[in-house]
Amino acid sequence: MTAAGYSAIVDAVFARADERTGIAASANGFMFQGLFLIADLETRLVRIGGRAGDASDADASLARRQEEFDLGRMTWSKVDASGTAEETQIRAEAMLGRT
Repeated sequence: MTAAGYSAIVDAVFARADERTGIAASANGFMFQGLFLIADLETRLVRIGGRAGDASDADASLARRQEEFDLGRMTWSKVDASGTAEETQIRAEAMLGRT
């Protein structure tokens, strides 16, 4: 999509540094801005508990295991995603210089 001049959004965990490097490389020389959304465990557990018909396969067990992930070197901008979706969008747009 980027080669055709369109923006692309890829939504996944990208917990390993090699995953983040790989997705950045897939931009094939086009501008890439990685945003890593973060929220505390309690917030994530509440959200998981309230899901219905969601595409995510993350459950409470996975959220707890994520607490122990070694993220390695993080070069992506971290975005506080502990608030509302609208607040997270505002923070993400600010990181992208869109505000």
